[in-house]
Amino acid sequence: MYNKCPYLTRLLILGPLFAFVEQLESKSRCLSFLSLKSGKVVHAINFADPVQDVDSSARLLLVMVPERTYVHDQGTLSELYSIPNHERVSMPPFAVSDNFVAFVDSNVRH
Repeated sequence: MYNKCPYLTRLLILGPLFAFVEQLESKSRCLSFLSLKSGKVVHAINFADPVQDVDSSARLLLVMVPERTYVHDQGTLSELYSIPNHERVSMPPFAVSDNFVAFVDSNVRH
């Protein structure tokens, strides 16, 4: 199984990962992943806008920036899709569990 996805194998070998937002020029635009096994940053995801919130489940990693929420695969850290944030909702406009992502949609009619 792991031979089909060398990137996933690399993440598993690196041991447990700790995600944190780095402060760059007073704007937090980089989500970095520190290997607790080696003590080194092993992966980073850069965003054009400041990171405002991060949440995760066993399968998904959600990263919110002002205009979008990015959904990443927890195993590979690759981006799966993004969801536009509703402009009139306070943070965070989403919730995540092992099976669902709930989010505010501006297209819903009352």
